[in-house]
Amino acid sequence: MGKRQNNQSMKYVKYIFLTLAVILIGVFAVRFLSGEDDWICDNGEWVKHGSPSMPAPDKYCGREYIDGENISWEEAKEMVSYCQTKKIGQAHSLDVNVWLHDGTKLNSKEPVIDDIIKLAESVNDKCGTIQMMTE
Repeated sequence: MGKRQNNQSMKYVKYIFLTLAVILIGVFAVRFLSGEDDWICDNGEWVKHGSPSMPAPDKYCGREYIDGENISWEEAKEMVSYCQTKKIGQAHSLDVNVWLHDGTKLNSKEPVIDDIIKLAESVNDKCGTIQMMTE
């Protein structure tokens, strides 16, 4: 009876070690394969999550926009700088329109006349030519 009980005890110990090993492997897999060390787009800004080995992405990080929505000048500049615009327009009143590649039209106000034009011209090499309309 002692030998049989000893075999059952050994099986029990093996199951405990096997279970612990599976749990540990799972924890390590989740930790190292989950993208824990990455950049996350949070409210229009790239934010470090953990310790990413790469610099922040050089692409637009923003929210969804509604056609005809008014946006800040900073947002309008970001749209142009990150190549999200296919067309821009400006008026002497400093009103600016930015059309996204999906056709969404956004409205803003530039601080100084031609700021939007200068910005669009400055990203030509990176983004290609942005169609410009002026009043």
